[in-house]
Amino acid sequence: MKSTLFVLFLSFSMSTLLAQLTSSRWHVLGKSSGGYMDSTSFINIGASAEYIFRGGLALNYNFEYQRRGDFNHIHGSMGSIVGPLLIISGIVYDAAFNPFGFTEEFSLSRWTSVGGLLIALLPDGVSYHIPVNYHWDLAPYCNFVGVDYVWSRKWAYSEWKYAMSFGGKLTYWSSNGLTLNTFIESRKVASTKWGIGAGISVGYSFAPISDSNKVKLPRIR
Repeated sequence: MKSTLFVLFLSFSMSTLLAQLTSSRWHVLGKSSGGYMDSTSFINIGASAEYIFRGGLALNYNFEYQRRGDFNHIHGSMGSIVGPLLIISGIVYDAAFNPFGFTEEFSLSRWTSVGGLLIALLPDGVSYHIPVNYHWDLAPYCNFVGVDYVWSRKWAYSEWKYAMSFGGKLTYWSSNGLTLNTFIESRKVASTKWGIGAGISVGYSFAPISDSNKVKLPRIR
């Protein structure tokens, strides 16, 4: 029980600290795209977030749903899948074998849960923002730590598969924090051919452009 409370407290503390440290550097957005993969058209909707470091390097986080012919995909980073599993397994193991918290030292199960918290923060990939003009930037990106859950009702099939994508996006950053984005990318899921797609997104940046100093990117450089 003590370990469960400890893990929950640590999780809350880490998220609070992260929010305090990065509240001016997050960019969140909703997006939609379409394209072709394995000669089959697909549509994709989802939500993304970026944590942009000073200098333009960014960590990418994605959660997406894709419909491709008779197949459906749920996409996320490996950290978002593996991390919660480790957290839950650590809590369940400790609750089953140490229900009254008699073990005061940091047991393997507790380390498992803490490791899960850290792994859950792993991004889907990285991008790099290059100024093009005031209010505009171009960002090449590569998402290489992804996983898709793929299933088909027609074929009674489901499987976890490694997934990755790379491409480029052009973003307009308004002074009030709203952003508009268009992108083109190539996507691949294990055992499929490379696909091609394009889309648009609308988002909000917690680091709005400063008109006073004419910064070409959000106020993080």
